[in-house]
Amino acid sequence: MARTQRVGAAVLAVVSLGLTVTGVVLAATDSHPNPGAPAADHLALNGYPPTTASLALSVDAGASTLSGTVGIDFRHDTAQASLNLPLGVAAIAAQLVLTPHHLYIGSSNLTGIVGRPWLAESVHTPSLYDWSLEATHPDVSMIQGYHSRTITHAAGVTTYHFTYLGAHLAVPGLLRSVVPSAGRVDVSVSVGSQNEFTGATVVASSSTATASLSVTVLSYNQPLHIAGPPRSQVLPLTPGVARRILHGLSGISQLLGPGAFGGGGATAS
Repeated sequence: MARTQRVGAAVLAVVSLGLTVTGVVLAATDSHPNPGAPAADHLALNGYPPTTASLALSVDAGASTLSGTVGIDFRHDTAQASLNLPLGVAAIAAQLVLTPHHLYIGSSNLTGIVGRPWLAESVHTPSLYDWSLEATHPDVSMIQGYHSRTITHAAGVTTYHFTYLGAHLAVPGLLRSVVPSAGRVDVSVSVGSQNEFTGATVVASSSTATASLSVTVLSYNQPLHIAGPPRSQVLPLTPGVARRILHGLSGISQLLGPGAFGGGGATAS
């Protein structure tokens, strides 16, 4: 049962990283327009909260790298992600779909293991509108407690760099072997010509490990249609299903090499 719970924890960690980084890094927001932005700023919001956002996501922890794209619909409280999950020397392509009441996780690898390409679990998705306010004008002055701060400017983008020394992080048990729980944390937050959020990076490092998370805004206000998969393709996540996934992915990892599978397969939350 412990390994079953670790499956859900792994996927929830990925979802949290992909969908909450903006809220974690930007402590508060303020929506005051800054007119006169140059036309080259394709992310300019003119002081209005975006209805959608498309992001590029990258997570590096130890020898593993997770990458992908995330789409968020702030009006309908939905999100979707296409991710490459590390599995030894290869990667598994996975899709996440978050709706107001369900989290779906899909992968072609699941069909051969549990007979359907999607898993689902009931969730209660909070309102995502507040995140759109943070994207409009993040108030970086609310970030406190740092040991040093520097500001750089390049090509219409302003980046605020914060360094925390001796920081203590709440790292899930599943990730403690690759993510430092104490040490130095460097946070960078970038904004465009109208102070709209354009990206953020968090790097945690200690004498034994380094992990980083990076989010870059690709676009705002582009049409997104996010919906769950057909019901006939979905299997509810149960402890028994999770055990079958662990067993199936462990078998795949043995073909790829020793230590390839670290307990993080595809699951729904």
